[in-house]
Amino acid sequence: MAAPLALVLGALTLMAPLMGTLGAVVLLVIALRLGNASHPSAPQDTFRAAPRSSPSISAAAWTRRRAAPAGAAALVTITAGLGCALFALTGSNWAPMVKDSTHAMNLGLAAGALAAIPATIAAGTVLTPRFGGVMRWSALLCSASLIVVAAAQFLGAGHPNQWPLILAAAVLMGFAVALPFGRLVPGGSALRVGVTAMFGFAGSIVGLSLVTVAAFIAPVAATALLVWSMTRPAARGKQPSPPLITYQGG
Repeated sequence: MAAPLALVLGALTLMAPLMGTLGAVVLLVIALRLGNASHPSAPQDTFRAAPRSSPSISAAAWTRRRAAPAGAAALVTITAGLGCALFALTGSNWAPMVKDSTHAMNLGLAAGALAAIPATIAAGTVLTPRFGGVMRWSALLCSASLIVVAAAQFLGAGHPNQWPLILAAAVLMGFAVALPFGRLVPGGSALRVGVTAMFGFAGSIVGLSLVTVAAFIAPVAATALLVWSMTRPAARGKQPSPPLITYQGG
């Protein structure tokens, strides 16, 4: 967790508008929730999370089935992502098809963004049982953002369409980050959609930082997913089985 958090904190210190945007988002959520709580006609338990049932055998089996594909997707992203990062940094020294270091960086970032897609889809799949089907949509938006930024990097530095495509990828990534938090907004559907849309556009500032270094962040995130895939099934398997009821006479 330290590596991605270091990148996030570094971006926060270098981008002052980002601090104001995130502060405004947090303030908006707090204001909406406080206003909803003070409304006399709104029941207190309307937005309270439903009690979680105890893990069942089927849930453990589901985790074991999904853990292996998630681990395989993470391994693909780690291997390909590290290779792409290495090519981006050193490809100009040994690759004959590379013109210069800028060209190598563009090709490495483009391939690294595409290499992050398997782990992104796998992460959305394993997070769906806990956070709901919205995680699938978030993973699809994130994958679309990675495809768009890969196309922008393939065009190369100086191409007139590179920056517009990067901005489009940043918006998609912003909505991918904001979409799971839309359910935290109290109120009707119209209010949730409107606030989530504002979150998405505000999150484009964060998305811009993410898409530009996606090739370097992907192996770190995929490593976390790989560790989860190796440890989660064992943790599920240690859960005690339901007690066996026996009758002793009578």
